[in-house]
Amino acid sequence: MCPKCSRRSARGGTQRLACGLLVRSAFVHDGAPRDLVHRLKFEGLLPAARWLAEQMAPLLDGLPGVLVPVPRTPVRRLRFGVDTALALAVALGNTTGRPVEKWLRAPVWASGHTGRKSTRRRSPIFFSRASIGPILLIDDVITTGSTLQAAAMQLNGMAVGAATATRTLKVTSLLGEETSGSLNQSELPDRR
Repeated sequence: MCPKCSRRSARGGTQRLACGLLVRSAFVHDGAPRDLVHRLKFEGLLPAARWLAEQMAPLLDGLPGVLVPVPRTPVRRLRFGVDTALALAVALGNTTGRPVEKWLRAPVWASGHTGRKSTRRRSPIFFSRASIGPILLIDDVITTGSTLQAAAMQLNGMAVGAATATRTLKVTSLLGEETSGSLNQSELPDRR
């Protein structure tokens, strides 16, 4: 991304979903960041994952946990040639040195959310493998928050936070807007 586009891109900030999960987003889903996410998601442009991961890496400061990508359905992975969250998680793992674990599995097929109104979206279904320790969910974009909530619920409270490349301006499952700055360890949700 050119310096001018980078300067004109709004930072995403931090949000807390109704389920208590903290979500940090590098950018607002608009302009050049939106285009990069779409190029990665629908065209398989992997250099976009590396650049977005570099922007997402500071979001993980102060948060413990392994990186767990929110998986794309196998049908979409085959159609578009990439699992977007996995590409971001691998690039983030390479940037930060954190391990990446595929502890979530998506069903073979599910109806897509892209371009649908929030009233026409269905809650995603995930299956999980055994997991231990704190988990940071990784996804490309947060729109309503239902995907991250479903993933967090499937992991039985092991998710301590989430990071996304972008976020839309109206995340409908927000408990409240947090700060645009970084959070410290004391602001993490209590998962006891």
